Amino acid sequence: MVIASQNSYDNFEFYKAVTILNRWANLEFSAFYMEAIKDRLYTLGENSLSRRAAQTTLFYILTHLQEVLGPITPLLVEETWEHTPETIKSHSGHPLQRIAASPATQWQDPALETSYKEITAVHAVIKSLQEEARSKKQLGSSLQSFVHISLPREGTTIFQQYLSELPDLFVVSSVTISKFDEPVPTDIAEAEWQYQQTCSPNGHEGMVYVYAPQASKCPRCWRYAVPETEETDKICDRCEDVVAKLDV
Repeated sequence: MVIASQNSYDNFEFYKAVTILNRWANLEFSAFYMEAIKDRLYTLGENSLSRRAAQTTLFYILTHLQEVLGPITPLLVEETWEHTPETIKSHSGHPLQRIAASPATQWQDPALETSYKEITAVHAVIKSLQEEARSKKQLGSSLQSFVHISLPREGTTIFQQYLSELPDLFVVSSVTISKFDEPVPTDIAEAEWQYQQTCSPNGHEGMVYVYAPQASKCPRCWRYAVPETEETDKICDRCEDVVAKLDV
């Protein structure tokens, strides 16, 4: 987004920069990234590495976004600067006085771009199945669902690599994976409701299942991660670990 916008400014094609910014803000930043990091920002410990990483990323997003918006909405950028905390101001000069910088080269990773496309392809199928459940009054929040991905026989390893991150990326309570020719979990057949749809994240066919969770809702993080046999006000194990470390 930053590089494409800067190229548009260099060619005096400001309308292209506006289109690029709108698309990024609506589809990638708001609808995907902010949804994915909500859980770690709200529920993890203050000094959690994952939470700190998200905060650091947001700092760089703010910095680059101010620079990209400067040529077309300088008053808006000035207003964001007025509301910027002093701790952040101390690490960067005024956005309208900075020389716009390109993102760090290590952030420009073609392999990661390919992985992102595979993940968003599956994400779109999950959203479609969730909407089907919502239309039948079976689902409210997306956290009220589990996901199982039956991966194509050939190709992608990205889902195994990021398995622990997938519940955040898809905004669901649990994600499991298997190979296409392996049996799916029995929980799916036993679920109160379940939907499935084929998906080809890398050109090879797999299957995505979205189904009702067989667990209770954690009152702290809202994930369905508490065994149904536990008392109703019990929080999940992950939240137990965070709360135990809080200063009393």
